[in-house]
Amino acid sequence: MIRNSGIILLDKPKGISSRKALDVIIRRANLDKAGHAGTIDPAASGLLVILSGKATKLNRYILSADKLYRFSVLFGKKTETDDSEGKIISEKDPGKSDVSFFEEILNAFRGNIAQKPPIHSAVKVNGKRAYKLARKGCEPVLKERSVRIRSLSVRDFSWPVVEMEAVVSSGTYIRSLARDIGEKTGVGAYCQDIRRISIGNMNIEDAISLDGEIKYFPFEKALSHLPCIGDDFTEKDFIEFKDETCKYAIVLDTEGALSAILERDDGVLKINKIFL
Repeated sequence: MIRNSGIILLDKPKGISSRKALDVIIRRANLDKAGHAGTIDPAASGLLVILSGKATKLNRYILSADKLYRFSVLFGKKTETDDSEGKIISEKDPGKSDVSFFEEILNAFRGNIAQKPPIHSAVKVNGKRAYKLARKGCEPVLKERSVRIRSLSVRDFSWPVVEMEAVVSSGTYIRSLARDIGEKTGVGAYCQDIRRISIGNMNIEDAISLDGEIKYFPFEKALSHLPCIGDDFTEKDFIEFKDETCKYAIVLDTEGALSAILERDDGVLKINKIFL
């Protein structure tokens, strides 16, 4: 029997990998089986969703949720990793800028965009992690992917440092976003700091620290970013749902507990029964 099936929200600190943070929680919560939904870079901090026991089967549904990040970007310098951990590879005088000019640049990064992951990332190239190839001196060729930037705003403009906030689709790299904005300005840039605030309706305010009391987050709330089949929203409505990025919908039983997840693919509906 698998012990302690559930969802744990962790506020991962800087300076530790997602894997090592997961290992700490596995030991503290005495978990038999666990994984995390979405990696956070060692240099970044914020919400890491840990799935244990039977909850690991919810991974792909949680990964479908949009993510909210707050991050600061330094303009005028580029690093090999697109963050503060890498060696500086380019420097330019950032000159002067103002918010109105900067906002015009950001317009190009709102909505659906093509983005290339950082060379130092966990993306696989011919079966090998890109960052491992990069550390050996190779330059892996990474393909662009389509991602969605649902919102992108300036929180503080203190040029050449700009603090921003973004809501992005799964698969988006904030380091790449900062790098590409820097290229658009003509002076280059890298992320000084990245913090993940939320994934869907799971928020950093509900997260525990590495040494905090272990708490489990409700399954239904973890998936509440998905449409719910009910009296006012039917399976037919879901099949015809206009948002093509939404592939899943949840079904609750009479007591409000998660009982199934619907999946649509080219108008075909699949029902995945959930036993947690």
